[in-house]
Amino acid sequence: MRYIFFILIFTLCFSVEQYAQPIEKGYFRSPVDFPIGIAGSFCELRNNHFHMGIDIKTQGVEGKNIYAIADGYVSRIKISATGYGKALYITHPNGYVSVYAHLKSFSPKIEKYVKEAQYLNQKFEIELFPDSNILTVKKSEVIALSGNSGSSSAPHLHFEIREEKTEIPVNPLLWGFDVSDTIPPIFKDLTIYPLGENAEVNFGKKPVRYTLIKQNGIYSLAQPKIINVHGEIGFGIDAFDQMNGNGNHLGLHSIELKVDEKIIYHIEFDKLSFDDTRYINAHIDYPQYKEDKKMIHRCFVLPGNKLPNYRVLEHFGIYKFLTEKEHVIRIIICDLKGNCSTAQIKVKSHSLPAAQTTKDKISVKPSSIFRYDINNVFKNEWVQMELPLGVLYEDLPFEFSIGDTIKNNLSPIYQIHYDKVPLHKNISIKIKSPAIDTSLQSKVMLMHYDDKGKSSAAGGTWQNGFVVSQVKRFGGYAITLDTIPPVITPINIPATGIISSLRELKFKIVDELSGIGTYNAYVNGEWICMEFDAKSALLSFDFHKAIPKGKIDFVLVVEDTRGNSVRYQKNLIR
Repeated sequence: MRYIFFILIFTLCFSVEQYAQPIEKGYFRSPVDFPIGIAGSFCELRNNHFHMGIDIKTQGVEGKNIYAIADGYVSRIKISATGYGKALYITHPNGYVSVYAHLKSFSPKIEKYVKEAQYLNQKFEIELFPDSNILTVKKSEVIALSGNSGSSSAPHLHFEIREEKTEIPVNPLLWGFDVSDTIPPIFKDLTIYPLGENAEVNFGKKPVRYTLIKQNGIYSLAQPKIINVHGEIGFGIDAFDQMNGNGNHLGLHSIELKVDEKIIYHIEFDKLSFDDTRYINAHIDYPQYKEDKKMIHRCFVLPGNKLPNYRVLEHFGIYKFLTEKEHVIRIIICDLKGNCSTAQIKVKSHSLPAAQTTKDKISVKPSSIFRYDINNVFKNEWVQMELPLGVLYEDLPFEFSIGDTIKNNLSPIYQIHYDKVPLHKNISIKIKSPAIDTSLQSKVMLMHYDDKGKSSAAGGTWQNGFVVSQVKRFGGYAITLDTIPPVITPINIPATGIISSLRELKFKIVDELSGIGTYNAYVNGEWICMEFDAKSALLSFDFHKAIPKGKIDFVLVVEDTRGNSVRYQKNLIR
């Protein structure tokens, strides 16, 4: 590994300016009118990102009143079929912005403003930035109803507080919202990593995991034993927090690692920029996560990891065990309320590595060595790839191979390293295309194959004999064609076309390859705003919105991202 010292300098500078504005407890009220139950905590570990707010339970239902937490104005409204779904942003005089996401609907004045914009632009998915005098709100004013829109997996309110100037989210619980929490975090297990060339754990070169149990107030090995170590060693933990009356596994606020009472690693999660959230893939043991979805906090830092939340970092949290000695390892984890738990183990270090460690060394024949601290380019007659500076977290012995051409693909599967290695940013890849008719060039795309063989669309366009795409992960890639239009399935439309007893129209729209691109519905030739929920593939239209009585000529046109379209038309009677 190459270790760079500017990371430590960067994090120390960050901690000096912890907050851009003062945090005044009591300034904000709760966004709900019932006791706050937390389903997801700030900076909780999630797939490819840290959770940037808190998830507030809404008692398992939609339609709960959501309140402005202070005076202010609606500065942004975003509606999406994925992500935050229906989201509202309110700017407050104290220099912060509150965010309310996965909403069902907005208050009447906000809903009216949004609908006018949607019909003007003939788009359901829309982003608006009202002037400060357009949609002013007062503290405790009902601004929306809670919902389950976007990528939400169950009804709840995703709630954030961001700095207005930087747009950096800050842990909302720092404002003193009334949340009951007297339960300390819980350790599950500890992993010990041999990191240097001659490093070893129990005379082996592979990480070793140990189950932890709580005894006499301290977490220790479930089966006491001597752990032998040598060389550069890192530690990782699987742990979570809980709150009173709440079974959810929540994130930690801080982790501290001590070797013989010396702090070599300390991280805190009080605030985090969206620019840094993808560093989660360097913070966790990413290969282990890809293998079994287990998220382990690395208590050491990869050289390309610039996550700014590390408060203490001695030699990147890696300790060199080079003498014949017994050491005490202590890890302290805490929640925001100051409830803490400690895990303590002993390791015995050796001055020399054992000879038998050669038995589990892995032989690697890389195509190239990609350094994390420079731009890298890979090119052959089939594939071209660029890895800009900042994409890798550590040096990579890159591997490339060519697999089979499977059914419906136009090329073999080109194995561009493996999905277990994360990328911090999207990279550009170009794959040589076979000769195809000009009429089909707009239909080409890439398919991605992960390390377990699961396939998914990876975009791409035809450019001068290549299919080019910006992709977010390594793995297998192959060229395919998408000439199949989406499928429209009416959910509640009777064969008679009589809909007078219905409250809404419902359709399922699905595209198995490139994905849904656009959807437009018309009543007697006039565009109507149908709402799309991507997770359920449900497209719906509420009848409380304007629609004429009597005979209706209804048309729905759905197009995928390759331009394949399908049309549904039916005469309805309301």
